[in-house]
Order: sequence, then C-alpha cells, then structure tokens
Amino acid sequence: MPKVVAVAGSPRKGGNTDMLLGSFIEGATQAGASVELFKVRDLDISPCRHCGGCDKSGICVIKDQHSDLADKIYHADLFVLSAPVFFSGYPAITKAFIDRFQAYWIRRYVLNSLIHPGPKSFLLSLGGTRGMKNFEGVTMTFKYLVHSVNGQVAGRLAYPEIDAKAAVEKHPSALSDGYEQGRTQVENLESEMAHRE
Repeated sequence: MPKVVAVAGSPRKGGNTDMLLGSFIEGATQAGASVELFKVRDLDISPCRHCGGCDKSGICVIKDQHSDLADKIYHADLFVLSAPVFFSGYPAITKAFIDRFQAYWIRRYVLNSLIHPGPKSFLLSLGGTRGMKNFEGVTMTFKYLVHSVNGQVAGRLAYPEIDAKAAVEKHPSALSDGYEQGRTQVENLESEMAHRE
C-alpha cells in the first residue's frame, strides 16, 4: 500500500487549497493509498535561523515538530503539498516549513548521506491573479525542496484567478482534476511497486 504524506500549506482553514488537497486525498485513498494529512498552520514549526547548526550533522538544532514531519516526507512514497500563492511565493508559514529542509540539503549535497530515494512529489497551488507566471516561484521552490529529500517532482496542478472563499468549487475542472491526479499518482506508484517485486 503506497504511503502518502499530504501537507496543507494555507494559513486559512477550509480555504480553496485545502479543498483541492481534499480532492487529491480522496482520489489517492480510493486508489488504495494510506494518507497522513498535516496542516502547517496547526504545527509548531519555527523558521530556519541560518545558524549553521546542521552543517556537520545534517540535523537541525531547532526542537519542534518539523523534524518528525520531514522524516515522514522523506520516507513516504508520495508527498503532496498544497498552498496558495502570496506575492508570487508561499505563505510565510509554508516558506518557514520549506526553509527548514536545509538540514536535508546538507545531508544530500554536503554529507552525501541520503542513500534512500525520496518520494515522488506533487504540488497543488491556486492564485488570485491572472496568468501562470504567478506560479513560477512556488514551482521552482517546490522543485528544490523535493530535490533536498532526494525525491522527484511528479507533477503540478496550478490554477489562476481563484481567490474568493470557495471559488475553487466554481472552477469547471479543478476539484475533479485534483481527484484524478490523486488516483493516477497512486496507481502509478502501485504499478512501479509491482514491477520491483
């Protein structure tokens, strides 16, 4: 059974990206995955201090809830992150969550200690402005986050002009797309696992 770690990165409870993530999780669950959901807004995660404390060990010196969640992501089969776009980037709480993966970057690129392959990873993002350029920043940041845990980016769903409360429900395909991607990503993992056996 594929293990999925889903992280909701919106500061707004029940917002549009939460709803899109819910559709993805529904599809993944229907396809047979085990899903753990974490909401960054409910977690104790401090920002990176750039203190250099992880430079020799690859272990962050800050003691909060990030290290356990990061370990779950690293060992997952699929990691999915949902977040809205704020000024072409992530909300502050989500960026703090991402920046703390510096310790994993050290493990992979300095200490060469990440032998285990990381998760396939998928990004879900919504933005209020027009056009897709608004998603370039979050997409690039997500790529480097995934690389830090020795993972691979499996895909992205991004939709502009979705901002008002529950606006995603009025989009012609976003929620159904989320469901289908959740199902498809898990089915792809199951196929890969079967071929390895």
